[in-house]
Amino acid sequence: MRSRILRLLSIAIVCVAWALMSGTAGAQSHDHAHATIGKPAPMFTLKDTTGKTHSLEDILKKEDTKAVVLEWFNHTCPICARHGKAQTMSKLVDKYKDKGVVWLGIDSTHYNEGKESEINETIKKWGVNYPILTDFNGNVGHLYGAKTTPHMFIIDKKGAVVYTGAIDDDHRGKKPETERTVYVADALDQVLAGETVANAQNKSYGCSVKYKQ
Repeated sequence: MRSRILRLLSIAIVCVAWALMSGTAGAQSHDHAHATIGKPAPMFTLKDTTGKTHSLEDILKKEDTKAVVLEWFNHTCPICARHGKAQTMSKLVDKYKDKGVVWLGIDSTHYNEGKESEINETIKKWGVNYPILTDFNGNVGHLYGAKTTPHMFIIDKKGAVVYTGAIDDDHRGKKPETERTVYVADALDQVLAGETVANAQNKSYGCSVKYKQ
């Protein structure tokens, strides 16, 4: 009788432990949720480095908005500097600005807090022609699962994530422009044509996002 009670007690303890572990795992997966292809993009409202407020929800509600591009940005990252000096992103902004594409940079680098004037000087020097939003506490970066600068996301008119990954296939910056595959441009062309993005997800490259610990 005593052994049976001990056995039942052991089973009960295991069940309770399993329930607690399951609950913890569920909380962790929720805390680390990120933007997923085909799912609604996390909405946010952030100020840019000039103090202007930008709401993703409001942007998507505008009739002429066809897609939104998010670019994780850090003016001290050598890879961002490479693209900035080459105006990789700014040229794409010019190409698609009359086609209903809104481009937003997001800075989730915690140590850039308070350095808005420095950021503005750098983006002016690089000729950056789109706003850089400040997310120094990293809340939006964590929502999207942004890992690198740059890390690109495209959101369609319906608010769904349709692309996430690298800007192009030139990780080392060695390819001639004519031999480079610009993933974001290809994805935007397909979105604007009403097509499904063929290469919807790939690995981004660049500096790691320096989140606040």
